[in-house]
Amino acid sequence: TCGVARGWIQAFYAAGGKSYCDIFSVHDYEGNESVDPGHWRWKFGQLKGVMEAAGDGGKEVWQTEHGITGIRGGNFLGPCQAVRETLHLDALESVGIPPSRSHYYYMNNHGYASYPSYLWSATGPHPATLALRTRHAKTGGVLPTAALDFGDTGNKLFAGARYDVSGTQVVMLRNLGENSLPLTLDIAGGGVLAMTDSFGNESTVAVSGGQATLALGTLPVYLTLAAGQDVAIPPIDYGVHLAAAAASSYATSFTGSIALLNNGIIESVHPSNPNPVLWTGTKGETTQALEMAFPEMLAIRNLLIFSSHADNPYSTLLDFDVQCWDGA
Repeated sequence: TCGVARGWIQAFYAAGGKSYCDIFSVHDYEGNESVDPGHWRWKFGQLKGVMEAAGDGGKEVWQTEHGITGIRGGNFLGPCQAVRETLHLDALESVGIPPSRSHYYYMNNHGYASYPSYLWSATGPHPATLALRTRHAKTGGVLPTAALDFGDTGNKLFAGARYDVSGTQVVMLRNLGENSLPLTLDIAGGGVLAMTDSFGNESTVAVSGGQATLALGTLPVYLTLAAGQDVAIPPIDYGVHLAAAAASSYATSFTGSIALLNNGIIESVHPSNPNPVLWTGTKGETTQALEMAFPEMLAIRNLLIFSSHADNPYSTLLDFDVQCWDGA
């Protein structure tokens, strides 16, 4: 199926389709290329639920076509393509689909000129080619043994997994949107960490007092643990989510319910979308303001704002200021 369309898949099974396929294949084009691992886990959970209801839960799921553009609007987005394609494989692995069951469209400079998703052009490889090569070399193409838990807040900021590659323990780490975010790890055994970036550059990270701090970007890094060495992540929790108690209003016109701004989901365009009307601010407005009024005075420690990638037309946030009304 092109897309993971729940209704169509239900109809397929109702018509007796179970007997006519050896695997279930999808092309998981979702969300205008803004890969959100949480969305992938939800969507493939929907697919698995339909398959299990049809008595077909044991069948393998394959992803047999997905492309991510390296050029948009005349701009070369090579690093962005590398981020999204490695993140796409991370998301599929989290639902049990290894890279060997995920097929990319397409590798070389040919095909639809309006959809330049190739990883290798006439002038050489795009960054995604090198990042994927390193990823395979470090993870061995196997499924992770465990996803990493960064805590209630940390899981919105970071992603990672553990791999057992022929007896060697490898830990993959990345952040989910900032240019750079610090992450402190607890380290048991060994005075240094061996680290490889997405382009194969090797380095070491000093361990002091049983801890090491990394500056993580949106491309993954890989820690190769020495014998007897282990890594633990102190949970990151910013406390109570205060925004849910606010009454929100917007200064200019918009489409979609304002409740979509604060429901914990980054909505995207995809088949079987339960929220088909995305929140979108008015294009061309020079000043747009979201006002959040709380029923009482509050101490706010941190402000986290999430948005789609900046090359998408849906509620994209490029910059912002924060102001607080103090009564005057």
